[in-house]
Amino acid sequence: MGARGASDRRVAPAPKNGFQRPMTANTKKRLPLQKRIQYRIEWAALQLLVGFGSAVPLRVLRRIGRALGWIAWRGLRARRRVVVENISRSFPDASTARVDAIGLESYQQYGMSLMEFAGFRTLSRRKLAEIVDVEGMEHIGGALSRGRGAVLFSGHFGNWELLGARVAQSGYPLHVTDTNHSNELTHRVITDLRVRQGMAVIAPDEPSARMTGLLSENRLVSYLADQDARRDGIFVEFLGRPASTVRGPAIFAIRKNCPIVPLFMIRKGIDRHLAVVESPIWPDPSLKGREAIRDLTQRYTRVLEKYVRAHPGQYFWMHRRWKTKPAGGPWI
Repeated sequence: MGARGASDRRVAPAPKNGFQRPMTANTKKRLPLQKRIQYRIEWAALQLLVGFGSAVPLRVLRRIGRALGWIAWRGLRARRRVVVENISRSFPDASTARVDAIGLESYQQYGMSLMEFAGFRTLSRRKLAEIVDVEGMEHIGGALSRGRGAVLFSGHFGNWELLGARVAQSGYPLHVTDTNHSNELTHRVITDLRVRQGMAVIAPDEPSARMTGLLSENRLVSYLADQDARRDGIFVEFLGRPASTVRGPAIFAIRKNCPIVPLFMIRKGIDRHLAVVESPIWPDPSLKGREAIRDLTQRYTRVLEKYVRAHPGQYFWMHRRWKTKPAGGPWI
């Protein structure tokens, strides 16, 4: 639905057709031949995947994705050690068999989500409404009724891309934050799929004034704010451990005195989803500075933790979420 973001962004030209091309190093200097060949191969592979996804029914795509997830977990064992460590430390009472089951489900969930995303080019609004039920969408309307916009928060949980599409296709002015991509060719394909589903994409190098401007226009700015933010983040507790978390959602909510609205996509079986929109979380006016940022970040992170504990197999455990450690003393 979006990507992790920072609070400071460099000036870039205004977006066109919902997408601002990021001003990455790749656009400023010529890449080595080996990299150019690699990126072309990746682009061609992605184009084939999207072409396949456009021609094959969703129910078939999901089952292919589920099988690919099984192969990746059982056969390829891709990032298995990271996943096992993340799950084991988050659920210390879980047996080895339980950890394995969560890991397998997570890979299968991701495989199905990937194949669903490949079908975005031909996914109609009617079909999207058929496969995704919604609870709590009135919370978004209520937040926008204040006229200050709202920051949407989700994590790498369920099919977050489908979640963004469902919100945008419901008629809400959704702008999703993006991250830098090393391969600009594949990035364009991914962005095109999002734009086709009604999402406007905010490039990572757009200025912070762009974000505050969108909120002033009573629009939605969304973040996937559950990846390691390194030393730029603020530490909050997530699944029992301090986790460096991006400050952007809290900073913009505090700056504009607008709410953060958590929302998540829960897969129901193989062929259906439930999008759940939680009650808005408002900044605490009695707090200032980093204390206010940390308080708000901790409160919306607790909502994500609630969903991960309830549906651990639907979380994306492959990321090194706790890679950055607090530098001693209190969390800062």
